[in-house]
Amino acid sequence: MSYGWLLAFAGVWAAINIASRLRILPYGLEVLSPLHLRLSTTAFNNVIAKLSGQVPLLEAFYRVGIIVSLCSMILGIMLLLAATIQIAVHLGVVYVTDTTEATLPLVLRPVIPGITLPTAHLVHYVVALLLCAGVHELGHAIAAVRANVRIRRAGVFLAVVWPGAFVELDQRQLDRAAVGARLRIVCAGVWHNAVTAVVAWLLVHGGLGMMLWPGWVSAEGAMVVSVSSDSPLYGRLPLRSVVLEIDDVKLNIIDRVGTTPLARWTTVLTATTSSRDTYIRGFCAAGNLDDGLCCEMSSLFPLGESPDTHLFCFDAFNASAALRCLDLHDVFEHPRCQSDADCAEGLCVLPSSPFSSGRVLRILHRTPSSSEPATLVYVGSPTDLWHHVQVSALRPRWSWLPISLPAQLETLVQYVFAFSMAFCVLNSLPAYHLDGIHMLRLMSWTYSVLRLAGLIWHPYSNNLKHNNDQECGIYTVIKTKVPVTVQEYGDRYHLTGPWNRFSAHVEVEEIEPESPAIEAAIRTITEQGIQVLYGRWLIDGAPRVVLFDIGSAAYKLDEWKGDLWRVAGIPSPPHDIETNDAIILGYLNAWLLDEVAKNDTEHAIIAQFHEWQAGIGAVLCNKRKLDVATIFTTHATLLGRYLCAGNVDFYNNLRHFNVDEEAGKRGIYHRYCIERAATHCVDVFTTVSNITAYEAEFLLKRKPDGVLPNGLNVVKFSATHEFQNLHQVAKERINHFVRGHFYGHYNFDMEKTLYFFTAGRYEYRNKGIDMYIESLARLNSRLKACNSPVTVVAFIIAPAKVNSFTVETLKGQALIKQLEGSVEDVSARIGKRIFEMAARGHEPQAEDLLTEQDRILLKRRVFALKRDSLPPIVTHNMVDDHEDPVLGQLRAVRLFNNDDDRVKVVFHPEFLNANNPVMGLDYEEFIRGTHLGVFPSWYEPWGYTPAECTVMGVPSVTTNLSGFGCFMEDNIVNPEDYGIYIVDRRLKSADESMDQLAGFMFDFCQKTRRQRINQRNRTERLSDILDWKRMGIEYMKARQCALRRCYPDAFDDADFSGENEAEDHHGKLSRPQSIPGTPRMGDDLATYDLAALSISSELPGIKDQDEDNDLRPPILLKMKSPLSMTPTIQTP
Repeated sequence: MSYGWLLAFAGVWAAINIASRLRILPYGLEVLSPLHLRLSTTAFNNVIAKLSGQVPLLEAFYRVGIIVSLCSMILGIMLLLAATIQIAVHLGVVYVTDTTEATLPLVLRPVIPGITLPTAHLVHYVVALLLCAGVHELGHAIAAVRANVRIRRAGVFLAVVWPGAFVELDQRQLDRAAVGARLRIVCAGVWHNAVTAVVAWLLVHGGLGMMLWPGWVSAEGAMVVSVSSDSPLYGRLPLRSVVLEIDDVKLNIIDRVGTTPLARWTTVLTATTSSRDTYIRGFCAAGNLDDGLCCEMSSLFPLGESPDTHLFCFDAFNASAALRCLDLHDVFEHPRCQSDADCAEGLCVLPSSPFSSGRVLRILHRTPSSSEPATLVYVGSPTDLWHHVQVSALRPRWSWLPISLPAQLETLVQYVFAFSMAFCVLNSLPAYHLDGIHMLRLMSWTYSVLRLAGLIWHPYSNNLKHNNDQECGIYTVIKTKVPVTVQEYGDRYHLTGPWNRFSAHVEVEEIEPESPAIEAAIRTITEQGIQVLYGRWLIDGAPRVVLFDIGSAAYKLDEWKGDLWRVAGIPSPPHDIETNDAIILGYLNAWLLDEVAKNDTEHAIIAQFHEWQAGIGAVLCNKRKLDVATIFTTHATLLGRYLCAGNVDFYNNLRHFNVDEEAGKRGIYHRYCIERAATHCVDVFTTVSNITAYEAEFLLKRKPDGVLPNGLNVVKFSATHEFQNLHQVAKERINHFVRGHFYGHYNFDMEKTLYFFTAGRYEYRNKGIDMYIESLARLNSRLKACNSPVTVVAFIIAPAKVNSFTVETLKGQALIKQLEGSVEDVSARIGKRIFEMAARGHEPQAEDLLTEQDRILLKRRVFALKRDSLPPIVTHNMVDDHEDPVLGQLRAVRLFNNDDDRVKVVFHPEFLNANNPVMGLDYEEFIRGTHLGVFPSWYEPWGYTPAECTVMGVPSVTTNLSGFGCFMEDNIVNPEDYGIYIVDRRLKSADESMDQLAGFMFDFCQKTRRQRINQRNRTERLSDILDWKRMGIEYMKARQCALRRCYPDAFDDADFSGENEAEDHHGKLSRPQSIPGTPRMGDDLATYDLAALSISSELPGIKDQDEDNDLRPPILLKMKSPLSMTPTIQTP
């Protein structure tokens, strides 16, 4: 029989794997490994989102869950230690032979259907297991939605024979969530199981009976609902019989909590398998005792072999007398005893057998046909009795009701209770693949929101992290730079990073390496058991990628950590997962570079590393003296981010920070060591802006060699008016939203309404949201003071913790949509009437066009738009409304959207997308529809948001503390003429900066529509400056500088031609008299050593078709004298 089940099991899994190979599995069903099947769906995402928003007090509920989960972790550790000690103490004592059996009462007992549980319970087992796993994952999902972490999908799986459930969250959003929110998410699963266990316990101990009370009542004992045909009681214990006592243990009373009839039945029959030790009392044996000739026992005759089937072997209760053969029925008719003194005559005896099948039980029961109790003697294993006889504590009121339903439900609930407790206690243990390890790490360490960013290599090629973080600035830089770099280097350009199996199968096309050196290097690495994926990244340019499975290299982590300390003196704590991943990736990249360099001696290799997470590879290249030219680019210093987040006076104290102490206080000293070591170990050190270069010089103790500004892939329109048309279309959609949002108070002219906005991560101070709101209040006062007809609607787009859209927001959009539909219907009817009158030769009169029915309909729509309350300043219900800094400041400056306010505010605490039920615009369309982007950042190493505005022809406000603002200020003459307003936050006080920002916005409001159109045209023409076709030149310079420093003998002085010519450019050219035209750029963008290199102003093979025919005046740029380049490698 067992072989049949085994063959069936193998056949089913073989069929599933064949179907997977043939791609005929249903949608959503996938085979992850030969014995791992998963069914996933997104159908539950909306249901979970609604649950998370409708249940009150969920935040407090999950905070309690953190405490319970931590207590559960402590309890789980104690139970595990107790079980370990118990096993160690009894090791070698517990044994099983062919004549005796012994068992150990375990602290933790395995649950295996057919072995420790009846086979009939298999359905209960599977259903309860899936239910508990689903409740567990539902906890993670609801807590994640509450923390603004998106659910990708959910489903169930089958691993070999183990069923379970899963929920997949957006890892990027999860990493960016606050530590407290992540802790609530991790603990929510254990907390849900704990609550489920409590509910199941209440159901078992009375709750289920109350629920079934209309149809079932107490059986006053344990009613028999089924008897297996394999049991000796089959046919002897009728169905619907009520067991009153078993081995003199009463089942029809409840004398303490937890002892229901079903619980007593289970306790008596499953307590132990030992025979003699389970008898609490013996039996008084009267009369003469026969000799012990029947006491020859075996597994076939556990109570002795005798010709008389009524004779069984008995032993004295105190084990002082010899074995005797007695008539079982006579003995069981006498009273119970604990010593000979309790017996009026004879001795106190009990059945004697070393086998579990020799247990004798006296079952007192009442059959359905008789009201008098009867006694039934059972000889055999108590466990077999429990397996073969199913009982219930409830009986049906009417005969047509199923007698087994309460028993089935109670059995299921008992399994739910057992599995919920197991999930709660065991899953909270601090072990890998369990929630407990994440709880421990989140309590011990605060993670950075940055992820592994990547690096560069191969004959002029690059490496990066390959993930789905498409909103990450570094990711955008590397991804958008790919097309121009591939056009320059072709298939020699490579990128490396971690292998994300969830996305790689749809984003990477696996191919074979064409380069023998790369193929040999990958083969060497895979021979060590490390999994590598080589292919094409399916984005513009289709670059080659080498992706490493970091988990397959985790076995080398301790070895590499020790080596990192020995060669570079960089510490690495054990519980920082991000640092551990960075170390593994760094060593794998260095390994790959080393192997490629050994196998390809004809080409130079350049490796560029972005951010500290990729810095380990740069350090190893230097310490191992690999034949590789190296570049390290920091997009924002690690310590700078932490310092600015702490509300310190960053820039004024930049020279005076004790960097080691500051990094240590923030728990990032080991990460800072990696970043600083990488900075000093490379041939060329670069940043993305001058302001970041200034920051890096003092925090990382090395002056950058150059600046590599970030670019964009600019799409040019064939006609200038096309992007203006797009602006009109997008603006009309914003108009529709504004009419609905301000219904009842829509008293301003749309033709004289301007849309300002700020957007980005919710970093209240760093992103300058505080200055933006204060300046809006000052702008409101100025516009009201001069009776300006202009109305400004200021948007704040920053993701925060929300529940759902407010009722007023949804109601406003619905009312406007209803009004729009009604007006369209009335207009259609009016048009038809005009046509009919004109066709009959009658001149239409005004009073004939609008019928009474139409007037009533329009009046109803107009009356519906009236309201007494003010328009809301926020579109969503905020989780912590009273603690939100944006709402707090809006209330402080009294921007309440009053009728007389010339500045209206709309706070939209979610990123925009086309599926938004309120606005229905994606971020790019929204930008095109606005008039001015305002980004008064306090800390912004580059700033993609104003750059995106510029590319779309939208004027923007930035600061001289942002990389973008410094770039424009350093390179454009009078940037305000081109729609780039730069607020001075470096030399002015905060109040002066706010006045300046308010002045910029006020001046913009005074412009006529034609002036704004002309400015948009000039702004859009600046997009050429931000195009990667020109920004990529700085990367070329960095690579050439790295080659010169790494291989100085391969270059001569002739290669520096053009340097003297660059030195002839001094000062600043005057403002053009006409409208500025197409940008003209040369070698003047970089401000450090890279400026000394002379490179063509266009990348090879990249040229606009219409460039030669562009006769418009050029945009004049500031010219600077390049600094001299010192081709030396700086080391720590």
